Amino acid sequence: MNAVAEAQVLPSGRSDKQEAAVIQTAVGLIEYKKIGEAPYLLVFHGTPGGYNQSIDAAPFLEAGIGIIIPSRPGYLGTPLTSGGSLEEQADAFAALLDALSIGRVGIHGLSGGGPPAIHFAARYPERARALLLTSALIKRHTVEMPGWSSLLLTSPALNRWLAWAFKHFPKPIIQAALQVESTYGAEDRIREAERIVNSPDKLALLQELMASSALRKDHLPGFENDLRIWADMERLPLEAVKCPTLITHGAADADVPFEHAEEAYEGITGAELYRMENAWHLVWMDEEADEMKKKQVAFLKAQFENK
Repeated sequence: MNAVAEAQVLPSGRSDKQEAAVIQTAVGLIEYKKIGEAPYLLVFHGTPGGYNQSIDAAPFLEAGIGIIIPSRPGYLGTPLTSGGSLEEQADAFAALLDALSIGRVGIHGLSGGGPPAIHFAARYPERARALLLTSALIKRHTVEMPGWSSLLLTSPALNRWLAWAFKHFPKPIIQAALQVESTYGAEDRIREAERIVNSPDKLALLQELMASSALRKDHLPGFENDLRIWADMERLPLEAVKCPTLITHGAADADVPFEHAEEAYEGITGAELYRMENAWHLVWMDEEADEMKKKQVAFLKAQFENK
């Protein structure tokens, strides 16, 4: 599983690349973005997403922790042929580290990136220094896609309109998202939307998260693959995870309910569970988010310093 490929960085040919590159690995092409210096945190992004899925990386970078965010197979510039199964996705990320001559890393599984992150930690214990699971999907899961959602894949105009609507009328867009992503009642959805709108930093981060996670054509192979995997997913190899693990989850998460975090906590020996009582799926929006980030950074630093 640890075959080394000659590192060959290729031009991506995409217009929204930021710091991203595409590299040839032992298992195929992988698109990735690397920020900062070692020690690194290897991020398994959520569903849908890619190397550009916005997370608040600043606290990690300020603590001297670099970030590597690959596009998982089937998303953006990483073809699905680079690793369709959960095991193959883990192997693909290990092959990326080989190609970059990087050894041990911290792992971060976000939402739908939780299952392949767990497989990585289980398959490569010698490389996984620590595991963060944030709003992570852990159990078999089905997603009902409304018929109109296909328009998001075929209508650039609709996507542009949604981006415009969020910029100019964010409150109703946020309330609509909370109907799906939270267990809040109507009054709490209104209050939460108002709180976010009145916080420029959180509003900007949410806008970035929604833009980078929007369903689009170059997300479709990975998105459909994730849905197929989740529908038939067997129990994850939780007991095989041996590295220190911190699980963070919102108790008001309706997208990936809190029971997912409980299963991970019960299955991973020695895991820590940080329950955010009022947080919904996007825990970065919560009032406890700063405390969450401090806890995650301190947890990682302790493991990186424990050589």
